[in-house]
Amino acid sequence: MCHGRGVHRLITIPISHFCEKARWALELADISYREEAHLQVLHYVPARLAGGGMSVPVLVTEEGEVFGESSDILHWVDREAQLGLYPDDPEQRREVETLEDTFGVGLGPHARLWMYHHFLDRKDLAVRYGGRGTPNWQQRGLGAMFAPVAWFIRKRFSVTPGQAEKSLQLAQQQMDMAAERLEAGNGFLVGEGFTAADLSFACMAVPLLFPDEYGVPLPRPEELPDVCAKVVARNRAHPAGRFALKMFREHRARPPHMSPS
Repeated sequence: MCHGRGVHRLITIPISHFCEKARWALELADISYREEAHLQVLHYVPARLAGGGMSVPVLVTEEGEVFGESSDILHWVDREAQLGLYPDDPEQRREVETLEDTFGVGLGPHARLWMYHHFLDRKDLAVRYGGRGTPNWQQRGLGAMFAPVAWFIRKRFSVTPGQAEKSLQLAQQQMDMAAERLEAGNGFLVGEGFTAADLSFACMAVPLLFPDEYGVPLPRPEELPDVCAKVVARNRAHPAGRFALKMFREHRARPPHMSPS
């Protein structure tokens, strides 16, 4: 997947909502980059070779700087483009960074684990959507690799029915917390404008919402297992879910797959 002809490199798992967070910020800032997309598990070697760790996104700038966390990428983008994702006011900046961290260690991982529990039983959906943007050989081999990759993910993230239910409850608690902040605020999580807190929340809530404006195509709610579709419908109607979808509609640059032909 290539955006412009820039020499900034973004190593991703394209369907990952942590990678979407970095992609969204770069495109919001109109910073050209080359996306190097890989399937789960197969991303380990490219990420390490790029100078990151075992997770993605990893951004390698044209100057050779390496950022291996989505929050670090957002800070770099904000310094480069002056988007105001992190307010100048010290108190508001601390609020934004605290919320970004909270969603990054809570909502994002828990929503992902819950979705993994159901998605890993649907090879058809994984093959149809999981490999978008990855090298052709990875897309061709996804069906054959699915079983061992699914086994590894279940072991790596301790994906069990009990943990999935617990994770869903914890994710819902953060949705409720965000809704309380929004009710007491001015239309955004911090202050009166769009910040990294709003962008991060919208991305971390993706497994509960499946927004249309995502950076790569996602399954439609009606394609999901019934139990997932019901949770997605409930969260799309939740005040915080409506807010996250609004952030995608109003602040997400139009993804390539959404662009007019």
